[in-house]
Amino acid sequence: MNLILFDIDGTITNTTLIDYECFVQTFHDLFRLDVSDMQWNDFEHVTDSGVTSEIFKKHLKRELSEEDEKAIKFYFFDLLNLRKQEISEIPGAIKTLQRLSEMHHTDIAFATGGWKMTAIFKLGSIGYEIGNQIIATADDHFDRAQITLQAINQFRIKHNLRAFESITYIGDGLWDLKASRQLGINFIGIDYLKTNELISAGAEFVIEDLLHTDKIIQWIADKNRI
Repeated sequence: MNLILFDIDGTITNTTLIDYECFVQTFHDLFRLDVSDMQWNDFEHVTDSGVTSEIFKKHLKRELSEEDEKAIKFYFFDLLNLRKQEISEIPGAIKTLQRLSEMHHTDIAFATGGWKMTAIFKLGSIGYEIGNQIIATADDHFDRAQITLQAINQFRIKHNLRAFESITYIGDGLWDLKASRQLGINFIGIDYLKTNELISAGAEFVIEDLLHTDKIIQWIADKNRI
């Protein structure tokens, strides 16, 4: 079995900027904090739970409570919902997801640094319903590598697999590349915003969008032959 894991923001949905703006507004409205100068790469754990926890420790000088996180999740979700019409797919995303999930000996799952409720909302906003597909999120762990490992293990248990022929993670962030390297799995970069960060960081295979599924399939096949 070839397992292909997908990030969501900036990989499947064009929500990188919307996500950032709603996150900043959430902390302004709920805690009167201005975190507009934050850069995702500055955080140790670039996940919704990891970033939120770090902001609490740095700016509010206390630990994030379950009540605080719940309030932030729902406020953040409401802000995203107000901007639902702005959410679009990265070109080719839905067709790629459908094609890969229908292939013999290949399947997909999701491993995202977002919270589950907002992750599923974003996918639904572009017309993609995950159904019973595996999704691991920031609700499962604050560390992206651990989230990815959760998705892999959930998939293995669900399908009663002892081993995979290959595991590939498709994501747009430096943190996605880092997590893939930590876990020793293949990585395909998406650079829709054309930052060239992934190439500069040494990512082997980077594409602009998901319009050319054949390139992904061929690259994974080539890696399996090495």
